[in-house]
Amino acid sequence: MTPFKVLIAEDENITALQIKKKLLSWNFQVIGIASSGDEAVEMALNTLPDVILMDIILKGNMDGISAAKIILQNIEVPIIYLTAYADEKTMERARLTEPQNYIVKPFDDMELRFALEMISHRKNMEKKLLKSQNNLNLISETMDDYVGRLDQKGIISFVSSSIKRTLGYNPSEFLGKPIFEFIHPEDLEKTLKAFKECGNNKKSIKIRSRFFNIHQNYTWIESILTPLFSDEGQFNGAIFSSRQINDQIEVEEELKYAMNYSRNLIEANLDPMVTISQGGKIMDVNQATEDATGIPRNQLIGTNFSQYFTLPEKAMRGYQKTLFYGSLKDYPLTLRHITGKTMDVLYNATVYRDNEGKVQGVFAAARNITKLKKANEALKLSERHFRSLIENALDLILVLNKKGDITYASPSVEKTFGFKVHEILGFNILDLVFYQDISLANEALFEKLKKSKQSIDFEIRFQNENGSWMVCQVVAQNLLNDPAVKGIILNIKDLTQHKMAEKARNNLETIYSTLLKASLDGVIAMDLEGNITHLSQKAIEILGGDKTINYHSKTIFDIVSPSKHQLIKENMEKIIVDGYLHNIEYNFIRTDGTKFTGEMNFALSHDYQGTPKGFISTLRDISIRKEMENQIKKSLNEKEILLKEVHHRVKNNMQLISSLIGLQSEQIHDVATREMFEDSKNRIKSLALIHEILYASESMEAVEFSEYIVNLIEGLKSSYNHISKSIAIDIQAKKVLMEIDQAIPCGLIINELASNCFKYAFNSEDDNQNFKMGIKFYSRGDKIFLNIADNGPGLPGNLDFRNTETLGLQIVCTLVSQLGGDIGLDSSNGTKFNINFKKS
Repeated sequence: MTPFKVLIAEDENITALQIKKKLLSWNFQVIGIASSGDEAVEMALNTLPDVILMDIILKGNMDGISAAKIILQNIEVPIIYLTAYADEKTMERARLTEPQNYIVKPFDDMELRFALEMISHRKNMEKKLLKSQNNLNLISETMDDYVGRLDQKGIISFVSSSIKRTLGYNPSEFLGKPIFEFIHPEDLEKTLKAFKECGNNKKSIKIRSRFFNIHQNYTWIESILTPLFSDEGQFNGAIFSSRQINDQIEVEEELKYAMNYSRNLIEANLDPMVTISQGGKIMDVNQATEDATGIPRNQLIGTNFSQYFTLPEKAMRGYQKTLFYGSLKDYPLTLRHITGKTMDVLYNATVYRDNEGKVQGVFAAARNITKLKKANEALKLSERHFRSLIENALDLILVLNKKGDITYASPSVEKTFGFKVHEILGFNILDLVFYQDISLANEALFEKLKKSKQSIDFEIRFQNENGSWMVCQVVAQNLLNDPAVKGIILNIKDLTQHKMAEKARNNLETIYSTLLKASLDGVIAMDLEGNITHLSQKAIEILGGDKTINYHSKTIFDIVSPSKHQLIKENMEKIIVDGYLHNIEYNFIRTDGTKFTGEMNFALSHDYQGTPKGFISTLRDISIRKEMENQIKKSLNEKEILLKEVHHRVKNNMQLISSLIGLQSEQIHDVATREMFEDSKNRIKSLALIHEILYASESMEAVEFSEYIVNLIEGLKSSYNHISKSIAIDIQAKKVLMEIDQAIPCGLIINELASNCFKYAFNSEDDNQNFKMGIKFYSRGDKIFLNIADNGPGLPGNLDFRNTETLGLQIVCTLVSQLGGDIGLDSSNGTKFNINFKKS
């Protein structure tokens, strides 16, 4: 088997040496070690490795991510980043190169080995897949139909050579192109829809489309799309099987044309038409029949035709006469609508026969004569309708004789004036008019109206039955010469409430105007298109104070920086939906050309019918506030960068120390001494893990300790892999934020006690023993509690753990004292250490 070649790019020589030794022990071939980005690019292009282990920080001007981009532009090779950087910005840059893995230092040996072996396995599987693909191509080339595969975007990744017989193309002319480029524009939408439905519904679908062939013509193709999905159930594209159906389409179109022509003749008829079988069942109807009955065609077909008439027996007699005589003319019936309405019709019917002349049924058509019957009734109703309108009008209608006496009053006189109809008849109209308006009423009714052929309108005050006065609008029409009326018609509308509302509105406008003058914010009103309709004085001052500018000829886009125009349009659409939008910042342009940052609040305004008509907004100059915010952000950003660099350097130095210890331990053959080195490595890892979490977190001051405990125990399990496989570990850690001064000693305590469990509590040869280790970590009030227990044989009864020669327990007791806490031992069931200390 060809060896799996690995290129290492690492600027720390000792770390690179350790990685090389590990790879060689795992039977991988190391083809080179590069310490700079330029050297990594050169070695990759010359040696063509199977995988590259890439550190991000390398010597020279080019880092690992930039080197990876250059390499991937020239060759396809999997890349695994092996780095101490774990911040989101660096990982986002690395993600653009599509790495196979991203491993953070200090790295776990088994994690690295697993990543390399997975890439090696994938390469072998790709070779087998290519061989299988070649066999499939050989089969598809002998088919009349052609088959292929699309990815999830519809890009053609494979098509059989038989496509040349159908469309004239070589497969290479199809590959890598969207299949939709070859489809007739009129069929594109339904094809796209079918492709999406294939993935959404997870089932095969048949689609007919016209494809553009090599002769510049369109060919009808019928295809079956079968969806493909990944193991996780994600849509990966589709397999298609296609054939040419031009001849089939031509026959179908001719048949369809003939059927549509016959059907259109029937549907175009305005009269109801129906086909009835010999048994009296409906076989087909036109649209006019559906409209006349209110019942859809599919519900009418198969039912007895006579049930849709008011006299079913009479309808059936007419049908039988048609069968007997062969035809029937002007047969009167009444058709019933599903709502209960009826239609008077005259039916004309004839039998229809098959090719042998046998009667198959009856074809009938009806002529609607309902309108003829209703015409006379409409004339009679017209007069009653007109009188009803007068009687129920909200406005008061009066008829006066030439002297001004009231000869007719509509019933609404009681609502308007408070008089009964019979009480007001005979009154002179001037007797109801306010004394100061009598001369105005006299002039309008008996002088102007005589000279005018048109109606006149005016406002006067009338006296109510209870003695109060009300403002009314009067529309007067002189019809004294009309023999049907012989009087003066007055239409009187009470305006009292309207006048009161108008006065209240004026008062409200005065209040709003005062508020606008007193406000520290400017107010801008605009229509739905952004045209400015009003600016308060404060808004003009904020925009430069130039009163000579006519802002009513400008739009919101004229006073806002062009870079924000699209955002304004999007926000206006949101306001129309939500009704308001608050605390939106734009860059504004003053009249002298200078710019400033302004904050706006919007509300949607409506007309009296509730229809949106524009926007009301407030404007505040926040330039000084923004300048102060930017200064604060800049200062915080500088401090955050400095802290991150410190934590990164600490991690790199710890990795270097860990690598040195690892290299040294490989030269030591004494088991006890090697275990001491491994303990030191684990302690360094527990410290590095604190800095790793701090480096990746948003806060540089505190660590979320439950996450730290889980990661620390996982690292220890890897170190004691020969023991930890048979141990059930129960971690119950609540989320607690700890400052770094407490997190580091607490982490070392957990490392020492958990390591002792792995090394001593479970050192049994009985594979069937139920080994358990439990860790509880939580806070209560201002105290933090830590319990670490195992069900092992326990410590010797005569052992004073506070005074022992073992380094691990000495470290634990010292660090508990440093934290100002208490430590206790419970040996009733295995070993259990109970620790508590005050949270800083």
